[in-house]
Amino acid sequence: MARRRMATYQTAVGACRNSPRPVIQRYNRGSTNDHMVLRMSLTIDQRKRLHAALLDAYPTSGELALMLTLLRGVVYYDLTASAARRIEYLNIIVQIAAEGWITDFVVGAAEDRPKNPAFQTLAAELAAGPASRIFDDGTDAQKQSALQRIVRPDQPDADASVLLAAISATADAVCVIESGAHPQGTGFLVGPDLVLTNWHVAHPLMSKPVEDLSVLFGLRRMADGALATGIRRGFAGDWLVASRAYDSVDETADPADVPEALALDYSLIRLAAAVEGIAPLTLDPAAPLPNRGTDLVMIQHPQGMPQKISFGRITAVTGEGRRLRYDVNTKPGSSGSPILNHRGTLIGLHHAGDPNFERLARYNQGIPIGQIAADIAARGTG
Repeated sequence: MARRRMATYQTAVGACRNSPRPVIQRYNRGSTNDHMVLRMSLTIDQRKRLHAALLDAYPTSGELALMLTLLRGVVYYDLTASAARRIEYLNIIVQIAAEGWITDFVVGAAEDRPKNPAFQTLAAELAAGPASRIFDDGTDAQKQSALQRIVRPDQPDADASVLLAAISATADAVCVIESGAHPQGTGFLVGPDLVLTNWHVAHPLMSKPVEDLSVLFGLRRMADGALATGIRRGFAGDWLVASRAYDSVDETADPADVPEALALDYSLIRLAAAVEGIAPLTLDPAAPLPNRGTDLVMIQHPQGMPQKISFGRITAVTGEGRRLRYDVNTKPGSSGSPILNHRGTLIGLHHAGDPNFERLARYNQGIPIGQIAADIAARGTG
């Protein structure tokens, strides 16, 4: 497949995350007051039978996700963290029961899978069963405690000072890559005179006069509206230290496609002089591979604009762990941006977006930084 400019595959995908959650159905029976809400609950036996029925009737999580979407417009992974299917299904049962629409869910499953009698039996039991209290009258402290919950147990709190310091240090290290007056992409400092970016950003520069090539750090719009610029450095004469091209599967949208192990879409650029006063980011071969749902921060120069910061989550880890997909918004020029997790750890190099322009964009994509770091270290070029 002929290579196309990867810079075109930068897309806005964040809108779907802002769609409203479904209204929680509360089952109010008999007299209630302002301090009591009633819901249907499951016995241990009913929970076991429902769990077994789901595993039997929905052999893939995608089938259950479709049912949930059609039934109530619910996003599957809003109900559970990513795990083994049996664990995800149990999490979903517990969450739906807690939200108060377990009867609707069982009835929906019975209609969706009419050949499974377990759903029919459970629907009848729940329709006839008593409601149970979520919480009742108590002290103000008890009521307040009941309203504070861990919604995403897979995402522990980050210390504010640690995360803010990491974002600030990363922002300092991020630069615009330019050819003459034309921005080419984003990069970031990984050594005193080394910048990391994408292969598809650097490769077209091979034919340009070296005196036209430079990076600019500190391009920012300040709070008062003024434009700030920092340090500019030209490229060294023999500036390409190491690189790996991307894979043709990066131009497809099939999550089952597996890129070659060394198709890492990176270039390591040597500058004409060291950058003083800016701490390089660390390339760690042991950097963690994030899970689905991990919060992300990306610092970028889309279209060569003053530095922007964008947020999102990992939506999938594909290609046997060689690609990260996420819902962080990007534009042309964002290629080569660093990706941080919720703790401020560098975990990825952004490189592409959803190549299917026949639909609304579903994801943007990056390369796990640990794999790039390991390749650079193995080649002795870091």
